[in-house]
Amino acid sequence: MEIFTVIPRSSSAVECEPVVLRQNKTTRLVFKPLLVNNPNDARLAVKGCLVFQRKGKNDEWEDHNELHLSRLRAGEWVKIDLSTEEVITLIRHIAGLYRLHQKHGLPNKKLHFLKLESNAAPSEIAQFDFERLLEVARRTGVEIFAQFVEWAADLDNTAAVLSQLRRLNAATLRQIGSLVGISALRSVLEEWNNNKDNRNEEYWQDTLEENAFVLSQVFSFPVVIIRGKAYVGGKMLDNTGGNIADYLGRNPLTRNAVLIEIKTPQTKLLGRRYRGGLYSPSEELAGAIAQVLNYRYSLMTSFHGVRQGYEDFIDVFHPHCLVIAGHAETQLGDSERRKSFELFRCSQKDVVVITYDELFSKIEMLLSALEGEKRPNEE
Repeated sequence: MEIFTVIPRSSSAVECEPVVLRQNKTTRLVFKPLLVNNPNDARLAVKGCLVFQRKGKNDEWEDHNELHLSRLRAGEWVKIDLSTEEVITLIRHIAGLYRLHQKHGLPNKKLHFLKLESNAAPSEIAQFDFERLLEVARRTGVEIFAQFVEWAADLDNTAAVLSQLRRLNAATLRQIGSLVGISALRSVLEEWNNNKDNRNEEYWQDTLEENAFVLSQVFSFPVVIIRGKAYVGGKMLDNTGGNIADYLGRNPLTRNAVLIEIKTPQTKLLGRRYRGGLYSPSEELAGAIAQVLNYRYSLMTSFHGVRQGYEDFIDVFHPHCLVIAGHAETQLGDSERRKSFELFRCSQKDVVVITYDELFSKIEMLLSALEGEKRPNEE
């Protein structure tokens, strides 16, 4: 298997990578295919030429000087013998080009395709071949492994995918799970590192919803997000008002509700300096705590009305409340500020307050632990 590249040269012609039919250390015979728009018969879309090439000074293949057939004298001719293996290689490749043209027409931009031998047994695709493929993919910018995973995820027949996964041994499945987990953690950390200064609350709500596993790092139990922008009751008799929580989640084991209020890393944690070297909590932080507590009260008093359709899915025994706001490292630069923040935070018996850098530090620690487990298997 290999990466195959096509490059448009005009609106009616697409250059394809040469097909190597014969090769030694210094010379090779290739077929140079060209996908074309045939005005006479659209089905006839492949043409090309056979070319002898020689390695140049920089180890790059260069065409031999062309021999013009019109200059041949009487009794002279050109003959190129092809072995049976070379003929079948040429036929298969041309057939693949026709399939490509039938599906994609003439590509209008540079594309990379993965070419597999249709009759190759799985055992014939060696680990070396796969490693070489990944290296080629890295150099050409082809996200080949990601594409495989996306293809598998998009298949309608998920049973077929599960059937193939069941054939893998437990150690391989654990390794795949570890790789996927590490990839997800790295991705969300990159998102954090690139957007620490982002003041858009909607952005952080969307980001944490897409990476809900991050929220489970706050509690000592798993958290599943039921929905964002969740109505939690509070409408008046005239059907006005109503409380909309950023996130309504639950513990999947006990079904107890979790209410989450999302601010931004730029949300201020502390307000003005008070007596005795202490600082009051900021208006934004105090407001977020009051808001999530109000959501909790509203949910508990209106639960029988708003739980319709979720009767066997969520309960409100004692809903947990979480506020994510601010950036400790940049806002709590001295001991007085750190003390003021911790005294206030730790006094909130019904609300967990965590800063963004604390939250993502937990992710970094988890990533380090997973990579530490994985590293011995790689050596």
